[in-house]
Amino acid sequence: MPKHSEPGHADCIRKCIRGGAVIGHPEWRPQPLVLVKESDRSVWIIDNPSSLSGLEGQRVRADVEIDAARKAVHVKRVAESN
Repeated sequence: MPKHSEPGHADCIRKCIRGGAVIGHPEWRPQPLVLVKESDRSVWIIDNPSSLSGLEGQRVRADVEIDAARKAVHVKRVAESN
């Protein structure tokens, strides 16, 4: 996982989500917000990213509904994790 996506780099993550057009790099396409499962470092696309607004780059505990075929999750509840 790239260093800029580790905890404490929320600004970098927000730029990736928006894409580069807002900072003068239209070639940088917007990227989906993802959750990374700590136990196996698997990456899951979040289908309702607004549920994590303000928590980008932070460690969280999330109650999710899994769509394994799409490798996606729908966040039902979230709490900051220590």
